[in-house]
Amino acid sequence: QLFLRRDPEAEKKLISSLIGRCEREDLGGNIYYYEGKNGMAQFRGTGEFEILLNLDGITREREPEAVVKLALKKLGLDASFQPALSGEDDLLFLVSYEDSLIQNAQISFSFISGRQLIITGTRPLDVKESVQSSEDYQDGVTILMRFLETVHEKGYIFSEITSLSIEYYMSSAVSGNCTLSPRWRIQTNSGPYFFDAETGNAESVESFAA
Repeated sequence: QLFLRRDPEAEKKLISSLIGRCEREDLGGNIYYYEGKNGMAQFRGTGEFEILLNLDGITREREPEAVVKLALKKLGLDASFQPALSGEDDLLFLVSYEDSLIQNAQISFSFISGRQLIITGTRPLDVKESVQSSEDYQDGVTILMRFLETVHEKGYIFSEITSLSIEYYMSSAVSGNCTLSPRWRIQTNSGPYFFDAETGNAESVESFAA
């Protein structure tokens, strides 16, 4: 497990790189409001945020791919595009932390008349507080054996396992702390299955990735 906490100063620095020099207003409930010459934003202690960005202030680019790439870079976020879940003007991304996907953290980019961009979503928090040793995690072979046992018990139907990988599930609190818990993802040709990497138990985890 990874334990993260919010750092208001680091957060302000990130959002300032996107909307310009700004002041922070405390709205209560660990919610901060920022306003700069290029837009405005609201960030919560849970990692949830909303940003209204004036594109004229940050780039001459109008291609969605270039604009989104720039915004992600300025926010310090690693995210992968999900074309199957995106529309023409609404683009959906899944967030990763240290190269591992966070199953329940996503970011949506919505373009307004090519001049403004609304960015909403959930991000991992700013500072790594501590890390629980991975020595206690169930290894991939054990997880596959557990999965096959579950298949026989539940009667899951698939014909191929296409990948096995570690992902995270994010749990957060209003106070500004969050935990990234490791999950094994077993991808089959009929869909994904998840197992807790510490206990080896099957999990019912909502995932936006197909």
